[in-house]
Amino acid sequence: MTTILLVVTVVASPLSPEPPQTEVKSPIKAVLLEAFIPGGASFYLRNYKKGVLIGGIKLALGGASLYYYLEYRNLKSQGLYYLDAESTFYDCFWWFTLVWLFSLTDAYVSANFWKFEEQTHIGIQISYRF
Repeated sequence: MTTILLVVTVVASPLSPEPPQTEVKSPIKAVLLEAFIPGGASFYLRNYKKGVLIGGIKLALGGASLYYYLEYRNLKSQGLYYLDAESTFYDCFWWFTLVWLFSLTDAYVSANFWKFEEQTHIGIQISYRF
């Protein structure tokens, strides 16, 4: 009788427990979302405050770049003084480009470290012997 219970217990238990499934975020998908949607990767990674901040900055700088480019082109076609509009356009455009590159880099790194704090528990132990 004891042998039958032991066999049933061994057969019913799984051979190797499955590790808990962790959600994985794709770095390539995050970069592509960030490249085409302002703040898209931050929303994909569920970091909504950063998404609103980066998305707002990118939209503001992109809108300012477009506005000053159109103003520069309009003033240049009329033969008016356009150097100030050209300078402002280049300033906004370079800032937009820097923020865009930063956000792409941030998207890639953030996706690689998705839920890093929950997955890895790193600690340091110091012990002394007297």
